Amino acid sequence: MGNLIKAKALVLQGIRRAPHHAALWTVAGLVEDRLGDHARAKKFFETGIERFPDHGALYKVLGEQYEKAGSFLEARKVFALGLERDPHCAPVYHAAALLEARLGNLDGLSEMHKKARGNLGAVAFPSSSSEADAYDIIERIKSLEESVISSDNDKLQTSLDPFSHINFL
Repeated sequence: MGNLIKAKALVLQGIRRAPHHAALWTVAGLVEDRLGDHARAKKFFETGIERFPDHGALYKVLGEQYEKAGSFLEARKVFALGLERDPHCAPVYHAAALLEARLGNLDGLSEMHKKARGNLGAVAFPSSSSEADAYDIIERIKSLEESVISSDNDKLQTSLDPFSHINFL
């Protein structure tokens, strides 16, 4: 906890000295989130977006805040706005795709893949196997869903990430 307190002090000092750096607002919110002050974290992200509406990383972290709070529709809206404002921000695609996967929305996941492929192109999808990767993800999700349904354990293991084999920038 001590390192987080020091990190908070440093990032706040950074914001006072250079409020024009969008990344500082992202880091400030992440530090507050780790300290457990989710409302303050959200406020940093929202303020950052007001100041830097084209900074995709802020939409990613704000959307994740909504997702953690169970506000999935709000998370989707934030991710969509982030992709509209910064269509080349791969982490927003990744976060949006993970949300769709967690919700079991395979159509939404497939649509996100197509959108990412169209906007990010060869940088994020260097081989022609990306279609196969999308189907592999869908199959992994189906398999995971089947194992959860058939198991006696009612908790989904969060370490199972259907995207773990794909390198998102």
